[in-house]
Amino acid sequence: STVPKATTHSKVTDFNWNIISDKVLLNWKAQANETVSMFEVERSNDGKSYTIAALVFGTDESLKNKYQFFEKIRKTRMFYRIKLIDKNQQVSYSETVTVEPGR
Repeated sequence: STVPKATTHSKVTDFNWNIISDKVLLNWKAQANETVSMFEVERSNDGKSYTIAALVFGTDESLKNKYQFFEKIRKTRMFYRIKLIDKNQQVSYSETVTVEPGR
């Protein structure tokens, strides 16, 4: 099958976090979700140098646009952002959220 040309640029919306038990839970939605290929969840301890924490693949369905990721909370402040890669290999980033342990 051929990949449809994206007419609407997909982007991450409603990016937020919570601490549940000893885990940090990241939640986000995707606008124009049907054009999303995947998300890279990126983490940093300094807000400058990021590494990939996880890959999350798109659902291909416009109504199933809610995503989440969780991992064990770190003892120090961590920065997270979502790198969105669409089916045309266009890249965009969410805002960065700062997770404070003990909040």
